[in-house]
Amino acid sequence: MFRFDKKQEVFEFGKIKVGGQPGEYPTVLVSTMFYLKHKIVTDEDHGVFDKAAAEKLWNTQEVMGDTTGNPYFNQLVGETPEAIKKYIDWFVNICDDVPFLVDSSDGHVRAVAAKYAKEIGVEKRAIHNSINASIGAEEIKALKESKMTSAIVLAFNATNPSVEGKLEILEKGGTGQTKGMLDVAKEVGITRPLVDVAATPLGAGSGATIRSVLAIKGKLGLPVG
Repeated sequence: MFRFDKKQEVFEFGKIKVGGQPGEYPTVLVSTMFYLKHKIVTDEDHGVFDKAAAEKLWNTQEVMGDTTGNPYFNQLVGETPEAIKKYIDWFVNICDDVPFLVDSSDGHVRAVAAKYAKEIGVEKRAIHNSINASIGAEEIKALKESKMTSAIVLAFNATNPSVEGKLEILEKGGTGQTKGMLDVAKEVGITRPLVDVAATPLGAGSGATIRSVLAIKGKLGLPVG
């Protein structure tokens, strides 16, 4: 097992530790619920879903985690402010310790989720997904006010999907942003950044994706997935 020369950051999420040298801690699995066209959701705009089916899925995740020893987070995806609030309420009511990501394709919804996490007192468990090149003023303001300390930082570079392009978007910015995504994360109070190298679907660019994991961990020492 190789080791990185760069000191590797380790961030704690309750009992779960993320980051470190290869093999130091188990890789954390992030499961996803309520995504677009998820069969348990009957009304994506209003966040109507089959609660029994959702709880069964989550129970399965817990059993698999206990059986394998693989730590896990949950990711909640909402299409509207109303929906994301309902999903957060449901999850924090059935599980009081596992960290969760709040995600949406809409920056306004992500901003609302950040505010809501602070409002109901779960901002330390919540992980914003994500700080990326499309982030706007509303989302930045909401994150600052939310006091959330963790976020996915997305290394997606629309004009340069190479390893160099991913590092550039993290450190220098681009595609409309004058600051690197890690600088944006720091300015809004994120002290536990988790880097997503922006894997593209169906295996496209998989070589660059794998190389990016090693390059970013090697240069920045941050948890990467």
